[in-house]
Parts: sequence; C-alpha cells; structure tokens
Amino acid sequence: MTDKTPTTPYSSPTPPTPPPYGPPSAPQYGSAYPQAFPPPANPAQPGNGLALGSLVTGIASLVLCGLGAVIGPVAVVLGIVSRKRSRSDSKAVWGIVMGAVGTALSILAIVSAIITFSDQKDKEAQLAKEQDALTTSQPTEAADAQAGGVTLTEAGVAASGFDTAYAAFLDESGVSSSFDGMFQGDAIDTPCFTMDGEPWWITSGEVENCQPASELWWETTSGSAETEIKLFGGGGVGAAISFEAMSTEGIVAKLGSADLETVAAYARDTLLPESGATNIVETQIELGGVPAVQFDCTFEGLAAYRLDVVMFEEPYVVDDGTEISGFIIHAYNEAEWVYKSEDVFARLDNSLVWK
Repeated sequence: MTDKTPTTPYSSPTPPTPPPYGPPSAPQYGSAYPQAFPPPANPAQPGNGLALGSLVTGIASLVLCGLGAVIGPVAVVLGIVSRKRSRSDSKAVWGIVMGAVGTALSILAIVSAIITFSDQKDKEAQLAKEQDALTTSQPTEAADAQAGGVTLTEAGVAASGFDTAYAAFLDESGVSSSFDGMFQGDAIDTPCFTMDGEPWWITSGEVENCQPASELWWETTSGSAETEIKLFGGGGVGAAISFEAMSTEGIVAKLGSADLETVAAYARDTLLPESGATNIVETQIELGGVPAVQFDCTFEGLAAYRLDVVMFEEPYVVDDGTEISGFIIHAYNEAEWVYKSEDVFARLDNSLVWK
C-alpha cells in the first residue's frame, strides 16, 4: 500500500551551518569607509637625518677639496653615528666613504702644495744667489747702462765682462737655473780633437761623432742710430766654427781617393763654387800640426768665410765603428761686430789640438 502521507510545506528547515571557529578578522585599511587617521606611508626611522647630513657633508668634502680635511671627518662621524642607530639607510655608508676619500684627497693636496711651494722658494733663492755672484764678479757701467746689459752696442760688449752680461740676461729673461752655463763657453772635447771654449759661444752638433759646431748667437735690432746686438737671444748664428767629418768609405766612393790633394781640388773646383763662393784664395797651411789647405772666400751676407781641408794618414775610429779620414772645417763671421773675423779664425788656429 502506498504511503500517501502528504508532505507539508511547513517542514522543519535545515539548521544553518555554524561559522568556523576563529577570531573575527580585523578591519583592513583601505576599506570603503573613510579613515580619520590613516597610518603614515613610510614611518620615520631613527638616524635618517644623520645619514642625510653625512651624505651632504661627504659630497661637500669632495667638491670643496681645500676644506675636505675639515668637512670629511664630520661626514665620517655623522655616518658612523647614523649606522649605529639604523643600518637600513645606505646614505650613511656613502657619506662615510665620500668623507674618507675627501679627507685623504685634501690632506694629499695640502702636502703637495707645501712641497711645491718649498721647492719653488729654494729655486728662487738659489737663482738669486747665483745672479748676485755673477753681478758682483765683474761690475761695469757699460753693461748696466744698456737695457739690463743684454742689448748692447759693439762698444758696450767690448767694455763689459761675460759674467756681468750673463747675470743681466738671467735677470731680464727669468730663465731657470737649468740653463746656467749654456753660454759659458766650455771647451770642446771630441774623440778626434779638442778646442778651447769661448764665452758667449755655445756648442751644438754631434760631439761624440767628432762633428761639433761652436756658435755665437746674436740678434740685431733696428730703429736706432747705432747697430745693436742682442746676446744670448734666439736670433741667427752670427759666427761659427763647425767640423764636417769625412768617412773613408764615403770619400773614396765619391772621389776615388782620400788624399789631401784630391779632396782640396774637389773643394776648390766644385764644392765652393756650387755653394756660391767667389774670390777663392787657396793657401797651404798647418792646422794643429797637420798639413791642411785653407780657402778664403767671399760669400754674400758674410763679412768673412774660410774653409779648411785636413786629411790624416791614420783615420780616427769613432764609437759606431766609422773611420774618419779627414775634416772640412767651416769658419765664418756675419759682421765685424762682437767678434772680429780675425779673432774667430785665430781661435781655430791657436786652440785646435788633434788627438
């Protein structure tokens, strides 16, 4: 029999499921309702102000290098104190690093400046001492009266000693002591010969290869009634004695022989005419005790010019192995001013000694 018990619409409802146990969730910031006192976005940490101060003073110690020795330690101290309070801020680290570097650079700059200043004062004192010694060695009114003793007339040069003129040159030009002695006129000493020095003359060329030149520099000035000569200047070579070494191999290859007669004929007939010499006068002489041929010539622009040819029976051998069989020696004077031509030639004749 079928149960036809009707179900009523008022049956007991299913009891609700109880909520899970646990504490109620806390309200979350950012909910829909407005908040009167929202929390700060990045709460301040102790030591941030010190870290910033360390960074700023550290940068200043690098930029203001002269004050780095004072500002740098401040940056380091501020950075260390900040790090003790909070280790999360990198500004303190950068402040310490830059403060230390700024301090070191500043100390280094100060020490370097002191050393440089001391060296400069020593050099100035030494130069003043040398100038005083030179000035008092040969005092003359002629040198003192002529533009500091450097630009002189022929009469002024003749009346003033070398030491006085050289002291005036140093005083006027302000050159350092490293140039001292350049114009002292030291003797020339080569592997082949020696020759006495002469004040105001300098030695150039290749001394070690027996090819030096002794030169007198001067610079003429215009606009005055009397010709003036500026000694020690960078003008042209006004007078010179220069040595041109001839290798055995080279002279034989060119002329076929290294004897005096052959080389002298080449100088007379080819070398001098092709160089522009005129009025060539040949003379047999001895130079330093060795037979030689002397040619006195006329050259445009020179007061006097002389060429000597010297050949040796036994050649000289220099350090690089070259055999030197002889020399062509050029001696000239631009004008009869500071040195007379006869004085230039006399120096060659009287002081040259072959080794």
